[in-house]
Amino acid sequence: MSSTNSTKSTLSKAEIQGVVTSNDPSISFKKPTGVRSEFWTNYSQVYHKNIVQDYIICLQRRAVLKWISENGIIVMSHHNCLKNKPVTTTPSRQRTISSYCQ
Repeated sequence: MSSTNSTKSTLSKAEIQGVVTSNDPSISFKKPTGVRSEFWTNYSQVYHKNIVQDYIICLQRRAVLKWISENGIIVMSHHNCLKNKPVTTTPSRQRTISSYCQ
């Protein structure tokens, strides 16, 4: 059985995350060619020993995500570190419902 991606290394997501966390010089990042989505401003594709991997990195949190080009931006749009959690500012004294009915 032959593989069409025989030049890819077989590092797992955990191994890739480990080399990213340790700032190993064998890991590098760059944007894929021809990307048009604004999502890519916060992500780069992962390379290990100059060989492209099926992973991207969130540049904000340095989190490694499994990604293949066929998935487009789905992985990025579901990644939650960029989603701002709404800040609720509740007044110390809220009006009661009955105060609106008068």
